[in-house]
Amino acid sequence: MVLTFLTAVSLFIHPVFLPVSRGFLWEGTPACSQAGSLAAQENASPLAESLDDSAGDSVADSGDNPNINSDEDPVRVMIFQPRNLGRPDAAVSDGHSEDETNGASQNLPEAEPAEESPENTDLIREYEEFLRSISENEIRAAGYEALRAREWSAYESRGGDPFGLLPVDIAGERNADIALSVYFRLESPRIFLMVKAYDVRTRRIIGGNVQVARDGLVLVNSMDRLMDSVIGQIDQAREEIQLMRSNPGMLAGTSPASVLFRSAQEDVEVDIPGVGPAGKIENGSLTLPYQPLALGQQLLVEVSGEGYYPRQASYALNAAENEFDLPQLYPRTRFATEFVYNFWTLAGGGMALRYYFQPDMIFLRLSNHIFVRPGDALGLGGGRMTVHDDVMLEFGSYLLFGPESPFRAAYSGGFGAMFSSLDTGITAVDAYINLAALHWEWNLPRGALFLRQDLRYALGIFSPRIFPQGTDIAPVLIPLTLGVLIKW
Repeated sequence: MVLTFLTAVSLFIHPVFLPVSRGFLWEGTPACSQAGSLAAQENASPLAESLDDSAGDSVADSGDNPNINSDEDPVRVMIFQPRNLGRPDAAVSDGHSEDETNGASQNLPEAEPAEESPENTDLIREYEEFLRSISENEIRAAGYEALRAREWSAYESRGGDPFGLLPVDIAGERNADIALSVYFRLESPRIFLMVKAYDVRTRRIIGGNVQVARDGLVLVNSMDRLMDSVIGQIDQAREEIQLMRSNPGMLAGTSPASVLFRSAQEDVEVDIPGVGPAGKIENGSLTLPYQPLALGQQLLVEVSGEGYYPRQASYALNAAENEFDLPQLYPRTRFATEFVYNFWTLAGGGMALRYYFQPDMIFLRLSNHIFVRPGDALGLGGGRMTVHDDVMLEFGSYLLFGPESPFRAAYSGGFGAMFSSLDTGITAVDAYINLAALHWEWNLPRGALFLRQDLRYALGIFSPRIFPQGTDIAPVLIPLTLGVLIKW
């Protein structure tokens, strides 16, 4: 028989020349081939009664698979005998609705049941063995452990739906992680193929596809493509399956995981977006109340507190018990105090107060700077010291980077007056406009170090005065100011 030859060829080609067959045989895919995805999720049903003869299921040899050895505990896939959809009993149901049973196969055209005959039975058996051998080789080549289920006749006494969740029940009894079912129907010269993969623990379909192909040598190519598609879908669920297996009792989407949050900031609140508040940090920790969390999912939380900027963080729930450190919240600034020193006034110092209309962004600044210098420094003669009291009111805003940035820049401008007590006993008043003050800050949560440069324009509106109208208040040296900012 042709299929007997194909089976022998496939058993030789797949373990040795699988990459070659994928590369060359795909070029011969017939134009009539078409694929459709299986996205329907099947509802869970109770586990069927365990059978004494389940021990007869055999484990396919995986000793020649190098990928298996790279995983100490590989994912176990139970592969069931390919089932002929053309047989009269192919639509057996265990109580599931018609949509549940047939929804995944709605892409297959209806066909009359194949007439039973010795020749036809032998042909079906050859197809079953041929498709099973390809499935097992593909599964092992992908790094999974292949388990071979017994023939369907061994399970007929238990009832159930071979097209639905019966494979899941059987695979669960053999401690398999995935149940893989293969279905086919012959309509010469075409053959309809279907593969479905179930996650045994969650009892949901995680992969599946349908292929319509021609009979003959190209059938190997078509089955390769079909299995590659399904294995790609299984690979996406592999990590979740391994996580659930290492945490018994945890089923994705249904079981809770305990979560403990830690923080050095007392009384900050933890919220789960879309769910609501989870509580406040007390004594450095917070245990998350019961939530229907999924093992392996990302838990998004928002941390907030009075006087702080809120922050969001995402955590992966990779275990039944989880402990996470919450991000530190950055404080909001409404008031700040400055201590400053001007390089162009050698003896003296000053301070300033800031009020932020918008926290950490827009501010009003009131400063007072007192310093002394020799009288002849202003061309007054006498060599006596002159005392100056510089008062200024400014409005400013940060221009670059946000409140949490380590480097920030700001601009401010305003009006001021310098009161100078001369050695003659006369007090001079110099009013001015501070056209531009540029601030460069090294920013910290509760403070900052900054360098400031002023550009002052003398108004010359009072008498006596020291500086003529239009001159810079600091004509000799660049008016740089070094300061420390304390936020509160």
